[in-house]
Formats: sequence, C-alpha cells, structure tokens
Amino acid sequence: MTGRAAHLANGLRCVHCERDHELVDGLYVCASCGANLLVQYDWARARERLTRERLAADADRTLWRYAPLLPVAGRLEGPP
Repeated sequence: MTGRAAHLANGLRCVHCERDHELVDGLYVCASCGANLLVQYDWARARERLTRERLAADADRTLWRYAPLLPVAGRLEGPP
C-alpha cells in the first residue's frame, strides 16, 4: 500500500486464524482461510497525532479529518 506513513494502520489480521498480513490495496480476505481481515493500528501514534485539540482545530468536518485512521493510500474522490 502506498502512502503507508500517512496513516496509522500498520497491518491486517485475520478474524478467524489470526494470521497477520501486510497492508496491500485490495486485500480483504485471509490468504490462508478466506476469512475477513481487520485493520491493525498503531494506537500509541494515534494518541499522539489525533488529539481532541487537533481534531477540533481541523476545519475539515468530513470523514477525511480521520484520514490517518483509514487504511487507504490517499483521499478518494466520490459522491458526497
């Protein structure tokens, strides 16, 4: 996944067998068992970067104010 440093996701984990996977665009199911993958986050970094004060000061009131928590490489354009 490109732009990895821009967000706080650091991997994927299978909900069934708990196998860890790298962040890869378009990877949604476990390569071993086919179960869904959950995004794993660096919560220590999240606490440092996403303070209440920082979020309150952000003029962007859309979902994208939480972009560091979204496991996407960049802002996606689409319908509102």
